[in-house]
Amino acid sequence: MVSPPQRSWAIAITARATYLKPWYEGFAAAMPPEWRALLLCPADESSDHPRDLTTPVHPNLTINEIPARKRTSTGSGQHFGAQYTWMPDSRIATAMDSARCGGLIAHEFSPFTLTALLNAKRRGLPVISFSD
Repeated sequence: MVSPPQRSWAIAITARATYLKPWYEGFAAAMPPEWRALLLCPADESSDHPRDLTTPVHPNLTINEIPARKRTSTGSGQHFGAQYTWMPDSRIATAMDSARCGGLIAHEFSPFTLTALLNAKRRGLPVISFSD
C-alpha cells in the first residue's frame, strides 16, 4: 500500500513565547498521521527567556527559521532606534511550498507573518489568524 504524501499546516510567528509553546506542541500532536506542523519564525528573533522554554518540541513539528531583515526606526512617532523585523525574502514561500502546506495559522499581524499570508492567498489556502 502506498502511503499518502505528507502535507502540513504552517504556523507563522514573529517571536516565540513561553505561553505558546504548549499550544504549538498540542497542535503538532493533533495533526493526522500523514500531516506535519511547520513553524515559521524569524531566524534572529530573540527573547528574554531561555530558548528551551520558548521552542516547541514534538516529533510531528518542523521548525523553519527564515532570515528576515531588520529595520531600525529613525523617529517619527516610533521608539527611536528600535529594531523591527521586516519582510523576509522568498524563502518563506519556498518553505511553505516545499512542505505542501494545506493551510496557514498566522500569530499576529507583522511584516514577517504578512509574507506568509500573501503566499497563502496566492495559493488559495485557508488562513486562521489570532493574537494574544
